Amino acid sequence: MSHSIHVAVVTFSGQTRIISEVLKTTFPNASVDIPVRGGYDDVNGKQNHLALATEDIKKLTAKSTGTPAAISGATTVLIDDDGRNIRIAQKNGFHAVHFNPDEPLDLLQMIVDL
Repeated sequence: MSHSIHVAVVTFSGQTRIISEVLKTTFPNASVDIPVRGGYDDVNGKQNHLALATEDIKKLTAKSTGTPAAISGATTVLIDDDGRNIRIAQKNGFHAVHFNPDEPLDLLQMIVDL
């Protein structure tokens, strides 16, 4: 059985076009498969972006494999440096990990601990 990890960028930044261009430059073979969703939403945190990115990934996998990826809140992890976004994601059924830029090496263990 084959498993895949799908990556998306969700951000409050309105600069999604620039972020996509940076991804294309940095990851030329994979960037087409990395959806970028952004814009500020004070009420819902990144919840709307997560939902849209999930649908983007389902469409990308359906196009490339014929079957959409089985993605849900239970199979999704938000990595964020804002505790409010973490709480909103968890409240809506997503896994979430608080990224502390001062302790970047802790991130892997937090993901393993999920």
